[in-house]
Amino acid sequence: MKDIVPQKKIHIVNELVSLLLKHRTVLFADFSTIASPQLQQLRLKLRNLAILKVAKNRLIKIAFKKVVDDEKIIDEVKKFLTGNTLLLFTNENPFLVYFILERNKVPRYAKPNDVAVDDIVIPAGNTGLTPGPILSKFGACKIPTKVQEGAVWITKDTVAIKKGNTISADLADILKRLNIKPIYTGIRIKLAVSDGLIIHPEDLKIDLDEYRRQIILAFQDSLKLCLGVVFITNESAPLIIKKAYLEALNIIHNIPIMISGIIEEAIKSAYINAYLLSLRIKV
Repeated sequence: MKDIVPQKKIHIVNELVSLLLKHRTVLFADFSTIASPQLQQLRLKLRNLAILKVAKNRLIKIAFKKVVDDEKIIDEVKKFLTGNTLLLFTNENPFLVYFILERNKVPRYAKPNDVAVDDIVIPAGNTGLTPGPILSKFGACKIPTKVQEGAVWITKDTVAIKKGNTISADLADILKRLNIKPIYTGIRIKLAVSDGLIIHPEDLKIDLDEYRRQIILAFQDSLKLCLGVVFITNESAPLIIKKAYLEALNIIHNIPIMISGIIEEAIKSAYINAYLLSLRIKV
């Protein structure tokens, strides 16, 4: 038995070393809050993107030291090797893997001592709850209420707890009674190392709406630049031609140029000018 255990550990370390050498990115994750079926579902969804491996933290440290010679990276990795650790090896963009993991988190009811990942807002309106001891819990959580039509009503939208604060037992009970599930269970990324760069989870989070807005603004600004310097692209060419045509039409008001496509506008402009002149001299 003494020989079997070390050989098994050696095999795990060698496997981790091989995976580290074959992949550009490794993400360190905590999977302690999810059940086995949910983890298996994530394996299936990521099967073409990443390889998932669970290993002891001590063995992960040994494997990293064999592959990485940057002490700064090794020291940073050590800080996050606590609790249960799941490694995700990938050659894809780490932002894509993070995005998929976030999209596949499952909402659940809050428990006492859970930490709010975002501000939890309780909307105004009829709770459907019968007045009783629950009123004291609303009061303890500083949620304004009134009794109306035999039910408890919340008088205004209320931030029950701010992001990062611990959820109390009273608030957990209220949220459950209101069928609010503010906690999301899933794989939680603790750190990523990609091409020698250390990436923290807050840097992996992407606001898609903001990025979409920035891309639209960048496209609009680049199009304006193309128009200004007359740089021809598939997108700018129609606008440049239209702009040139309008500028040509503007020129004929002062210098009539008799060429096809312009002569009609020149005659029209001449007629209008002649008509305005006749009004002035009363011909």
